[in-house]
Amino acid sequence: MKMNKLKMVSPVLLLLAATCFPSVVVAQDTTAMPRNTPEYLQIKQQLKAFRNDRSLYFGEGTAKIGNDLGKAKQMAKTRALADLSAKIEVRVESSMLKIVSSTSLNNKKQYSESINRNIIDKTKTYTHEVLRGCEITPAYIDYPDSGYVTIAAYLKKAVYKQRVENDLNTKKSVIRTTLFNGNNEYERHHYMQALYDWIEADNQLHEFFGDLPIRDKVGQNVETGDVNAYINGRITFFFSGLVLKGMNQKIRYDAKGRLNKQPMILAQYKDKNGQEQAVASLPLKTGFISGSGIAPSGLVTGTYGQVKLFISYVNPANKSTLLRVSVDTSRIKGMDNFLNLILPKLELRLYKVRTLALAVLFRNSGQITSPDELKNNIRSAIINQGLAAVQVNLKKTVLSSQDIQTISQTHADNLLFISIKTLNSSTVGGYQNMFVARCTATISVYELPSGNLTDTKQLPEVKGYGTSASSAGWDALNKLKNRILSETQNILGGIQ
Repeated sequence: MKMNKLKMVSPVLLLLAATCFPSVVVAQDTTAMPRNTPEYLQIKQQLKAFRNDRSLYFGEGTAKIGNDLGKAKQMAKTRALADLSAKIEVRVESSMLKIVSSTSLNNKKQYSESINRNIIDKTKTYTHEVLRGCEITPAYIDYPDSGYVTIAAYLKKAVYKQRVENDLNTKKSVIRTTLFNGNNEYERHHYMQALYDWIEADNQLHEFFGDLPIRDKVGQNVETGDVNAYINGRITFFFSGLVLKGMNQKIRYDAKGRLNKQPMILAQYKDKNGQEQAVASLPLKTGFISGSGIAPSGLVTGTYGQVKLFISYVNPANKSTLLRVSVDTSRIKGMDNFLNLILPKLELRLYKVRTLALAVLFRNSGQITSPDELKNNIRSAIINQGLAAVQVNLKKTVLSSQDIQTISQTHADNLLFISIKTLNSSTVGGYQNMFVARCTATISVYELPSGNLTDTKQLPEVKGYGTSASSAGWDALNKLKNRILSETQNILGGIQ
């Protein structure tokens, strides 16, 4: 690659010449120096020695004295530094090109131009830094001709090597060590630590070299390659092998938004041998795709790659809820530098348990009660059918639209309404302490929130006896309750 050579004096060099390198004057008069004098020949020999010294980089500047010797010296020094700077820039450029990937240099024109600009910037930075270590000769007045002043600037190659080549090699070594540590953690199945090391190596690469595609020995086979491409490849390959799995199935939530069990997530990585390895300390996040609820934040997988989602609430107004679990890259520092990564995602479908609002009323001798034993038996039958039950309190046996609306607020899907009533009661054989009562029951299922009747069953009458009208009614209920439970179970079997 060709770079533009310095064609004018850099402002940086003017600053350096003015502030960093004091001039030493060996003669104050402007008397002409004959070319054959010992002093003239000594200066000539000194400058020749500087030029031929292979341990130095050498620059020389000459200016016409005119009426201002001080100004002429400054100009000669600036030109000497410019001459030295041009030679140093060539050397720095050569050092930079040695560590830049040749593949990237031959890439797309726009990308190649960007690399060239970066090389130029780095070259100037290093040149400016290394010139701080250069030395300036005394001012040679009336050399090479009368009325001129000459100054030379030189830099020891050992200083250049330390400040440029050694610095470049040290920075590459730091990156190489970080990559080695990451690869070593990867082999030990410490995947997140490996990821953090790779990201740190990428940060070091950009801190040291900007966007330059640096070439160095990478990988297990210690092959020379593009370091940036290698880091991207490692991180991309890791995420392509990362898998999130749901460990428990058939997760349900009831009409109060409570889950029957908390989802368990497992993070695994399929290694080069096809074996699935646990990924510990992986940050995860959750979000609702459909439905809503309260999901946990700050999730991190445990030693065996596991994490439990403690979902405290799911909106029961929805018959199903879709939850997404994904890698929380915002909690992996430096991940925003890597674009177009294919990250694993897991979608969990949570289903609401079909819920029945349960009301059992018994109207007997002018009183309305809710028999606990029968109600509990029916509730058990609902649960045994894989359904859920929520109790509602009703005070009347005939439902209104307002009742349906109130019951719908429980988020139940259906109302199971069992209405039991004694039709009439009377004394037996004229005895004042002997009563008979006829009792019947109606089992009804309503759809919520519409209130549409979807199923109903009217049970035949039974008779009960007792010493009072009320006790006769309860005796009839005891005879009827097994039939009520049996018919309710049949109806529940048809509810999907």
